[in-house]
Amino acid sequence: MGSPSNANATLKPILPDPGSARDPNNFVGRKATTAHARRVLIRGGHLALTDPRRMGKSYWIEHFCATTEDFVPVQIDYEGVTTTDMFVTRTAEALGRHDRIADRAKNTLRALFENIAEIGAGPIKIKPGVLALTPPRLLRDTVMSVSDSVTDKPVLVCMDEVPAAILNITKGQGALEAQSLLQTLRNLRRDAASIRWIISGSVGFHHVLRHCHATEGDINDLENLPLGPLAIDEAQELVQRLLLGIRRSDVTEDAIEELIRCTGAIPYLIQHMANILDTQAPERIDPETVRKLFDEFIRDRDASRATTHLVSRVEQYYGEYQDPARRILDGIATSPHPVPFDDFATLAIAPGREPLDRTALLDIADWLVDDHYICEEPTGYTWRYDVLRSIWAHRRKVGR
Repeated sequence: MGSPSNANATLKPILPDPGSARDPNNFVGRKATTAHARRVLIRGGHLALTDPRRMGKSYWIEHFCATTEDFVPVQIDYEGVTTTDMFVTRTAEALGRHDRIADRAKNTLRALFENIAEIGAGPIKIKPGVLALTPPRLLRDTVMSVSDSVTDKPVLVCMDEVPAAILNITKGQGALEAQSLLQTLRNLRRDAASIRWIISGSVGFHHVLRHCHATEGDINDLENLPLGPLAIDEAQELVQRLLLGIRRSDVTEDAIEELIRCTGAIPYLIQHMANILDTQAPERIDPETVRKLFDEFIRDRDASRATTHLVSRVEQYYGEYQDPARRILDGIATSPHPVPFDDFATLAIAPGREPLDRTALLDIADWLVDDHYICEEPTGYTWRYDVLRSIWAHRRKVGR
């Protein structure tokens, strides 16, 4: 094939910046996802984003908040939160210092928290006079004051890294504290009529529920919004704009197709490949060059270290089932055909170890599906994304 069409000259160039904060104005793709999210939120629903790390959850939220005309968006990052008090003050800070939250709500928050009026006034603290209130009660009063003060557009509260915060609270304060917080959030999503919610995190909620002994009822009002890879036409646009950004208009269409195939149309990996092409500046970029550079990227542990986030949930959350889960993933990664569940018992067993019972194997299968490693087809299980299968197989030194 020849070079990309001259129509691409109308595209805005983008510089590759894998892993860095990105300009929401340079966001590419997810049009169908964004339209669906808007419909759900407008009708009063709430969303959960649970894709693995590096799938673009935070960037999509940034883009949605920057472009929505239907809501007043408030973004809250709960990374590093380890107690229920921290969860409450992090929430109050974001709401109380937002310039589009009504003054009536801010006055209520000033009565509950110190240093909430101005940025730079110091850390947000719960006022001594209300310390007798439990964190769940304070959280409810905080959120309801905002909801009750809305007179125009609904407020959209986007909570990032909530599952990790709940796990931290479980470890530090116990399962009951975490359960109470989850139930309070569930009740607020029901009662705060003028607020919509997007709950995001790189830890699957199924792990959170298991660790804090909660139930599906605490999250079953959330509609899952999967991101996954880009649609092919959107991946093509991203690649073309990145190539314009690195001033490589000489790339052939078949090389672009190969880059999308190699990366599985995952934006993070596309960004990495564009960065490699810019750094190494090969004289010619054809499909063979793309394959060679991508293979080198995967083999270089330092260069591709960040991609391990895409396949890292097993070691973090599977406990005593880490080894059998890895063995099952190895078997599926190396099989040319879907693997039936009945084969899991053989795949999972380690030399000299007792076989797992059916209940344990069913749990592992469910976790691997919910963690986006594998998917179930009519004849068995396969890896959900072939590019992640390749990364896993290389890291584990297994192959077809």
